[in-house]
Amino acid sequence: MRLKEATLLLSSTLAAACAPAAHAVAVAPVAPEGSGPALPLMDLLLVSAPAAALCAAATLVMLIGAFWPASGRRALPWIALAGIAATVWATLAAPGAYEGPVRLLALDSFTVIFSLLVLAATAIAVLLSVNYVNREEMARGEYYSLMMFSAAGALLMAAADDLILLFMGLELLSIPLYVLAGFARGREQSKEAALKYFLLGAFASSFLVFGAALVFASVGGTGYHQMALGLLLLGRGADALLAAGVAMVLIALAFKVALVPFHWWTPDVYQGAPTPVTAFMSIVAKAAGFAALVRIVSAGAHGDLPGWNALLWALAAATMVWGNLLALAQQIVKRLLAYSSIGHAGYLLLGVLTGTVNGFSALVFYLAAYGVTTLGAFGVAAFLAGKGDRIETLYDYRGAARRHPFAGALMAVFLFSLAGIPPFAGFFAKLYLFLAALEQGYVGLTVIAVLTSVLAVYYYLRVSVVMWMEEPREEPSEAPQYEPARLSAAALAALAAGVTLLGIFSSPVLRWSDRAAIAAVETGRGAAPGRTGIGEAQPSLPPVDIPEPGPAASVPSQE
Repeated sequence: MRLKEATLLLSSTLAAACAPAAHAVAVAPVAPEGSGPALPLMDLLLVSAPAAALCAAATLVMLIGAFWPASGRRALPWIALAGIAATVWATLAAPGAYEGPVRLLALDSFTVIFSLLVLAATAIAVLLSVNYVNREEMARGEYYSLMMFSAAGALLMAAADDLILLFMGLELLSIPLYVLAGFARGREQSKEAALKYFLLGAFASSFLVFGAALVFASVGGTGYHQMALGLLLLGRGADALLAAGVAMVLIALAFKVALVPFHWWTPDVYQGAPTPVTAFMSIVAKAAGFAALVRIVSAGAHGDLPGWNALLWALAAATMVWGNLLALAQQIVKRLLAYSSIGHAGYLLLGVLTGTVNGFSALVFYLAAYGVTTLGAFGVAAFLAGKGDRIETLYDYRGAARRHPFAGALMAVFLFSLAGIPPFAGFFAKLYLFLAALEQGYVGLTVIAVLTSVLAVYYYLRVSVVMWMEEPREEPSEAPQYEPARLSAAALAALAAGVTLLGIFSSPVLRWSDRAAIAAVETGRGAAPGRTGIGEAQPSLPPVDIPEPGPAASVPSQE
């Protein structure tokens, strides 16, 4: 990388990091003379500090990878982890939700906990990538920095309270993922995955932009609270522009979280992308998309649009059924996990559909359990794949646990959790989510969720049975010759322990997820007085005195 390209990179990063503040200054009302500034710019800069800090750390990693000698690049994973740790500190130290004439970002407990989830997933993905990047001889600086840039976009999406900021976060999340999907340049599948993801992702982004334009044309703004107030004034007879705008925003987010019928990119991209990248995008992109959906629903930005609940009901049912049915027919493990992730998106949509504190809390807990489990499953798959990702079909996995008992045991734990078998985290995550849906009367949808979960047990256990009980493949010379790096092995072991402990000791995590859900509801109520867009429900656990995540995460008590 030459100095000119490095300068352009720094300029682009600063522009992305300062975008929230710049947009706020552009749209902020002018304060009357002598009344002081209408918009405390410093406060807004502090609120956007986590994403800016992660972008700065990502730029540093890329520059070090470009200019340092090859021997010094071995420290890049550690530098990336240090940048992620600094972002965690910035998240906990930033001020709370900004209240003023223009509110673009809300750093409440919901944002803090989602940000910690994204940052933890990014750190684990970095650890899982160490051996893979070295084995495949990839450009380390670009790889780790793109992963961090993408995580910064997820942080913006979780905190966004405005469609313009949501679009900025979506693009910052997606563009690095397009590049990462094609990072295995020697494989045609990787190039195909990058092209498909880019084309379909750009199509989805255009829906978000067009939807924001329609919302602005209808209510004169793009903030979630402006959408909600516009719908409140228009009542059930909302005009076509606003209804179409909200629908287009939903389509863009449905693509990002892989809801049926906007899921077609998922199997090909998950299969073609480098396996650690697949693990990263499977949790970070999904968490960011559902965080945005929760923000919109809790603010009442969907209003009383006719057919809203029926539409989400149909999307959830179709996603659960289609994802799990197609997973049954897969012979390639990464495609099986891709269709599995589609099914899990349907379960997560249950939490959004309930629109209650209980539902949002269960969604946050489900994302935590799903993230730990999915990262582990793809991490084991990355180890077993060998150089060039040659080992990927169920036939290739025959007897793999006999050659690598460590990997076989860990994969069994992760698959059991994904299947919802107790005492692992996946079982309790589904239990809390299904109970929240039942509380709101979604009996039929809950029955579909339970039946598809039973169906999923078959294809998850099939992988474990093939690994443990079938004879090894006849071509031992093609077996993976790589042992996991110590960092990767430690990360996989920690993930397996997390899956188990999260199931057995779920109450502390549930308290944190309750705080996140209450914060989302309270912030939404402040955005749209008189219209919450949610059902009235108490937290799933009584308030418990626990340490606050930080001054940014203080949550008003709910009566």
